Amino acid sequence: MITEAGKQLIAKYLLGQVPSYASFISFGCGAVEETDGSGNILPPDPNKQVMDFELIRVPITSRSYLVDEFEDASGNPFDRNVISLVGQMPFDEGMRVNEVAIWSDSTNALTQSNSRIICAFTEKENWMWLDGTERKSIEFLNNPLSGANAGDTSDPGDISSSHPNVFSCSNLNQSLLVGREGQGTRFLNHNIMMRDNETIFVDGKGVDLPDYSSYDQLRFAFAFYSDLPVPSGVPSAEIKIKFMKDPSFAETAATWNIGPEQWGLYNVAKSDLGDASIEYGTNFSWKEVKWIQIEITGMNAEFYFAPDALRFDNVATQNPLYKMTGYTRLENNTFIEHQSGTNSYAQFRFELGAN
Repeated sequence: MITEAGKQLIAKYLLGQVPSYASFISFGCGAVEETDGSGNILPPDPNKQVMDFELIRVPITSRSYLVDEFEDASGNPFDRNVISLVGQMPFDEGMRVNEVAIWSDSTNALTQSNSRIICAFTEKENWMWLDGTERKSIEFLNNPLSGANAGDTSDPGDISSSHPNVFSCSNLNQSLLVGREGQGTRFLNHNIMMRDNETIFVDGKGVDLPDYSSYDQLRFAFAFYSDLPVPSGVPSAEIKIKFMKDPSFAETAATWNIGPEQWGLYNVAKSDLGDASIEYGTNFSWKEVKWIQIEITGMNAEFYFAPDALRFDNVATQNPLYKMTGYTRLENNTFIEHQSGTNSYAQFRFELGAN
């Protein structure tokens, strides 16, 4: 799909008024198919400004003109003229992608607060477990979570009750790959797994939004894993994300309250920075944030909560040269599965026509 903003930018490009309409390609994981009253899948909104959850953006490395043969609804073949745009997915970063977009540039040059991932919940970020008042390192479990032997093809795929209430593992752990339809994180390979009434935090993690608008957005992607491969219920929980200068002073905190509600197995929550779901302390400043804390409460006993990524999207600062010009989501709840340590490319095609 060419977005409405993309149509305007392409027209200006053809008139020589802007330098580019397609310089970068982005990959996301938050697309959800929507249906009408008859169950028909609706196309994406042509007025979309950003992806549902953007993971990464890379330069377009190849451009070409192609003629493809397609079939109409009656099965009659016809030629379709397309422009093909190709980008390379990062070699070291595994991800599951269900949406792809084209951008005129890498960032919005008119703002200091650019859209970006704030937290990816990796080992490098050094998240810790707040067990009561005690600060603990989060143990990484390398062996199968079910307790089976590595490589055991009869692994039942469950998560043993012997593990700590907070631990980390790979989302490619042998036990998490057994019969878990729809479950699992999608960005990178490092999971933090949390039981109900637990808290994790990272110290020294800045956010700094120098020129944000109350209409800009926070987005949080997260997953739920059942103890057993097939859940017996639907996950429900309340999530609090706290941004603080120092956890000792409530007036320096902003708290994003997400839920409580019933969730799917994978979710993207979003709120405008000016929304009532974000409570600001009297002395809060995004520039001074050094501590981010995540609490989970009210979750069913059978589930683990796994934060996937937290990002900021600048949607308020409009720039006539910076647009998401193209967007598509994968159909039928399918994914591009990109494994870390592999070379993968994604292709986005625009159909050419005149009317």
